[in-house]
Amino acid sequence: MSRPSFALVVAALVPVAAQAARLELLGPETTVSPDGFDVAVRLVNDQGQPADAKAATIEVEGGTAGPGRTDGLIRIFTITPADRAVKVKAAAGAATAGRTFAVGPP
Repeated sequence: MSRPSFALVVAALVPVAAQAARLELLGPETTVSPDGFDVAVRLVNDQGQPADAKAATIEVEGGTAGPGRTDGLIRIFTITPADRAVKVKAAAGAATAGRTFAVGPP
């Protein structure tokens, strides 16, 4: 096999690094209410297009989460804080995201 042909075969066999879907955890940018607040989980596919996040789940430290509900392609959860900071971790398949929310005064 000639050098150029060998290079083409190797290039064809080496997998291209695929972009994975990413998860976005959306919520307030300022302190959150001790009475509760909403977070939204949005899934973006490997082409950068919004995808259905109905399978997204969350784990909460420093509070509790109500059952998720869907609104179009996003999944929304209501969080009730039990501490001065609430850590939220979202997952959908291999995609994950996390944020910490500071709880403000009432």
